[in-house]
Amino acid sequence: MGVDLATLYSITVTKTHLKLFWPIILLLLYFSSFYLVYINLFNSDIGRHIANGRVIWDNLKSGSLHSPASVLTTNFYSFTQTDFPTINHHWFFGIFAYFLHIVGGFELLTWFNWLLNTAAFALILATAIATLQQKSKVGIVFVAIIGFFLMPLLTHRDEVRPESISLLFFSLYYFLFSSGLILKKKWLFAIILGIQIIWVNSHLFFILGPLLAGYFLFERVLTLLFGNSKNRVRLLFTDKKIRLWFALTFGLFAVSIVNPNGLAGALAPLQIFNNYAYRVAENQSTFFMIKYGANVLLYSYFIAISFIALLLTLCTLRNKEVPLGKRIAQLLLLTPFIFLANKINRMSPFFAVLVIPFIVQVCHKFINHLYEKHKQKFQDSIFIMGGSTVTCIVLILVLKLGFFVPHISMIGAGVLSDTYIPAHFFLENNLHGPVFNNYDIGGYLAYNLFPKEKLFLDNRPEAYAGEFLTDEYLAALKDEAVWKSLVQKYQLNVIFFLRHDQIDGAQQFLYNRVTDPEWVPVFVDDFVLILVKNSEQNKSVIDRYKLPQELFVMR
Repeated sequence: MGVDLATLYSITVTKTHLKLFWPIILLLLYFSSFYLVYINLFNSDIGRHIANGRVIWDNLKSGSLHSPASVLTTNFYSFTQTDFPTINHHWFFGIFAYFLHIVGGFELLTWFNWLLNTAAFALILATAIATLQQKSKVGIVFVAIIGFFLMPLLTHRDEVRPESISLLFFSLYYFLFSSGLILKKKWLFAIILGIQIIWVNSHLFFILGPLLAGYFLFERVLTLLFGNSKNRVRLLFTDKKIRLWFALTFGLFAVSIVNPNGLAGALAPLQIFNNYAYRVAENQSTFFMIKYGANVLLYSYFIAISFIALLLTLCTLRNKEVPLGKRIAQLLLLTPFIFLANKINRMSPFFAVLVIPFIVQVCHKFINHLYEKHKQKFQDSIFIMGGSTVTCIVLILVLKLGFFVPHISMIGAGVLSDTYIPAHFFLENNLHGPVFNNYDIGGYLAYNLFPKEKLFLDNRPEAYAGEFLTDEYLAALKDEAVWKSLVQKYQLNVIFFLRHDQIDGAQQFLYNRVTDPEWVPVFVDDFVLILVKNSEQNKSVIDRYKLPQELFVMR
């Protein structure tokens, strides 16, 4: 998966290069438009991240260490499992998001996410360009075409989330590692180690950094073992590159301990699914998403790309121009990511980081050969007309799929209009908990209601005991007896629920509540339904805002 260092260094910005790279520039501009979308605060995590930053910063300013420690190591926002131990592996992103929010609100956070993802895609394309033996118009256009057709692997993850930091850092690591630049410039060692410390405190996928360095160490070992040298085993202990790759791999693992939870924080990616009793869509397989009808075309496309990548990987094993060790290592790198991208659909952008340069590397010689062989035809006006027609038809069919086009109605920066109305209704009418809320809306409530109100649960499955999620929360949505016992146990007073929750039992639960004489619906809009306990203390709100049952229909 290496690139030519001379080619990498020769990428400079001149007028000639601007003419050469215009397809890449246009692709980047088009790609970036997917990330200028309004934030749906009702079912996103960003509200809780801002709340994290606010709590940590305010308490550090006051000199109190208790609250920051709690938000870093316990289930901080919930009244149901307040002391349940958990690892807040994205706390630093929360502080950064909090300050960006102070400076420029959710609009600035939208632009920040736009910048992170666009920079990551630029690095992916730069890595792909560096695999070209020579920078020609044909090669650059080919990179742009592959980038365009594989773009949906990334753009379906367009929310403002710390995952964007992971994508940028992973793309940067791969760019530096595959070029060998990290071995040529020793000062990059220090920079990468510093980035790793930021990464380990910003997102769980920090583990990909040391694993990627370990892959290049493994690739070097295999290259020497399968090489022609008679002293192959001896070279393993004397080769300078092996020593450097080992030092980098060990260093990245070592600095990953620099987090509030130490070794436990560094090992968190290996243990997070040990207590994960809630089925989150982004962690499901492509086959699961197809089975449940979640954009079947998109996930079928993911499977097709994975199959093509696996086929090309197997074909490269026969390429004698590449050392056998590198061919084997390449297979051992791409195959796990092909599996992961289909096992956990949120891994598909990280698969794209590897597969876009790989396809360019494998296929660009064939494309150049094809172009040179039929070069004269490109001067033929009839061929140009026919080719243009076919290209337009193919492009129209591709765009018809939907996931190659940004959501025009959602283009913008900041949050959706009327986002704050449900929270304002709660606060202005002096409603109080305990509040029963669904999983998805936890981030919204942490941002708007905390610390005035704690939540039933927020949107972190790992922060709650599995028995609580299955035997209390999920069971209460399906079983009326469990629900009644839950109301009694926690003395629930308000239900604050995302109307569009599609988890099993959620829609029936909402209908049961609006027809339940013990609960009264007092607020509804496009996203939220609020009900209060039918009690004397809520009488004034009920008298003013009670909604008729005829307003609600179960479809």
